[in-house]
Amino acid sequence: MKKKSLYIILIFIIGFGISTYFYLNNRYQKIDIFTAIGFAKDGDKPNISITDRKTLLEISSIVKSSSKMDGVLNVVQPNYVLELDSFPNQIRTIYLWINKNSNTGMYVYVNKTETGYSISEVNTKKLKQILLSLEN
Repeated sequence: MKKKSLYIILIFIIGFGISTYFYLNNRYQKIDIFTAIGFAKDGDKPNISITDRKTLLEISSIVKSSSKMDGVLNVVQPNYVLELDSFPNQIRTIYLWINKNSNTGMYVYVNKTETGYSISEVNTKKLKQILLSLEN
């Protein structure tokens, strides 16, 4: 009976550890948003720095639900450069194409510019609302 209880506790601890790892590893701690000049940040200080949990989770959800685009990309300069700071101290940088007149948005990872991701109309609207509310 003791052996069975020990196995149950061990399985619980392993499951909890794996869940915690994936939870912490798949969310952002901070997002810095810069205006893009060419394919670079406009300065060292972000226009917007996001640290509140609700907004971070919303942006994380938008990024993760975006659709990979097929074909070869031929793009103009992006509107924004985003630095996504996730656990553990891993920063991913993306170029973001979105403006107040956009119906849909797009982004690419800076280190993988041959692959673009399309942001749905619904999520583009959410992202525009976040950007507009934080810029003011």
